Amino acid sequence: MISRAARLHCITVLVSSIVCPSVEAAIPDMVCHLRLETQLDPQTLQGKQAEPREVYRIKDGELFISRPERGEYRYGKLIEVEPNRFVSGHKTLIFVPIATQPKAGRMLMFHADAIDIRVAEFSCPA
Repeated sequence: MISRAARLHCITVLVSSIVCPSVEAAIPDMVCHLRLETQLDPQTLQGKQAEPREVYRIKDGELFISRPERGEYRYGKLIEVEPNRFVSGHKTLIFVPIATQPKAGRMLMFHADAIDIRVAEFSCPA
């Protein structure tokens, strides 16, 4: 069972991620590895930790996703909706750059659809 604080964090990310796309993506090309993921049941908001297995690759403003059981596939074009916040399909990506390494950082991901809600943290080394 997920803690109340973790559930509140997930809901905060959900609410802050509802935006309307407006600007073309300017995110740098990078590869990000999943570190931590919480999955929520959309009907009960019961949460559980998921095994970190995904890799997100960003190239030319496009998001590519791979998992051990599935080869890399193109998810979609990233659209910048505000500085360092990008959307593609059901996902919102928030990139937190490292001041001393502009092409490295941490990325937060929020995914929501009718059957799946996920909040995740990725590391994006330079």
